[in-house]
Amino acid sequence: SLSVNANAYYMRLRDEIHFDPLTFENINLDPTKRYGIEVSGTFDLTDRLRQMANYTHMRSQFRQGPFSGNDVPMVPENTANLAAAWAHSKNTDVTVSVNYIDSTYFDNDQANNFGRQIPAYTTVDARASHAIAGFRLGVELNNIFEEEAIDYGVSSVAAAGVYNAYPLPDRTL
Repeated sequence: SLSVNANAYYMRLRDEIHFDPLTFENINLDPTKRYGIEVSGTFDLTDRLRQMANYTHMRSQFRQGPFSGNDVPMVPENTANLAAAWAHSKNTDVTVSVNYIDSTYFDNDQANNFGRQIPAYTTVDARASHAIAGFRLGVELNNIFEEEAIDYGVSSVAAAGVYNAYPLPDRTL
């Protein structure tokens, strides 16, 4: 009734593609590294109720070039998910999850000096599905509490303190 998995990793990356807004071209970033741990688990509370959780702690840094040692933008250091799945019947199930994404540097802020970060946020999602005649039909309700969050943002290279932000959608069905 209990399953736990843990992974540790270390990656040395090169030729990671990045869009350069000055030249309007894709370029290769200086070499980067990513290392961290991922821990996940499931626990069957009853034969119809399962709890699931996962957590990732990742460091992502430039390893060469003028930004050596700086964090790579758009890579959160911590992410987590906690979910519960209820099997109403053999064919019908409902899952509710809470998702956390840590703050991160804006895209284009390789120097890590923009002065602000994309804030951390937490969302709650739900999904129900039912199997009928060989098909599984499902409905999802995401960002139930309409968390106002930015899931992508890019800092300006032309004007100090200016950025473009793309908000997470409001509640979606």
